[in-house]
Amino acid sequence: EQFDFKGKSITVRSEAGPTLTKIIGSSINDASHPTVLLTNDEGPGAVLKGFTFEGGPIAIRVNNGAVIKENILTDQTFAGWAAMVVEGPAQIINNTICHGAHGGIACYSNLATIKNNIIVNNSNYGLWGAVTGTYNDVYGNSPNYGNGALAGAGSISADPQFINEI
Repeated sequence: EQFDFKGKSITVRSEAGPTLTKIIGSSINDASHPTVLLTNDEGPGAVLKGFTFEGGPIAIRVNNGAVIKENILTDQTFAGWAAMVVEGPAQIINNTICHGAHGGIACYSNLATIKNNIIVNNSNYGLWGAVTGTYNDVYGNSPNYGNGALAGAGSISADPQFINEI
């Protein structure tokens, strides 16, 4: 199943937060089946907040100014792309992205804000593309930064020492 914002500037948030609200991704393992699509000119009024996205090929694909915050993305299965694909001026804030089959965040827009995320232990890169992430912990990926991505102000590379492994 796929959730598409269809151009709507709405807030979709969990009531109980990401540790209690889990969405299982599609078993169709290709790039055309992300769990959540924000690809129809949704602006900053479109907000996705407070979910765990587990499995599936790609958890979130966004090509606009939407806000993606306070989510957990884990165990994405598509070995050809990232857990989150950013193709526009989105705001990616306070998310945890780990254990993806390929990368953490693939960013195709230098207008995106990638801030205060934990991007850890993905099979390939952590943060990829022409973007500078700020205040992120990018650790245990191979490499942590790829294709021009840079660690900006306040960024670190340290084991987040999860108490309960995500």
